[in-house]
Amino acid sequence: MTFTPLHVLDEHLATVCTLQDGKVAAIETYLSDVDGMNAFFADLP
Repeated sequence: MTFTPLHVLDEHLATVCTLQDGKVAAIETYLSDVDGMNAFFADLP
């Protein structure tokens, strides 16, 4: 049995940690292709 994916998710992520007083105060993640991510998880018609 062979698995053939309907969609391929090819993303690059960048995670930025903001430090305050030597501790992580915020974590933000940035996607390389937001439209591609939305299309991957959208329901098929």
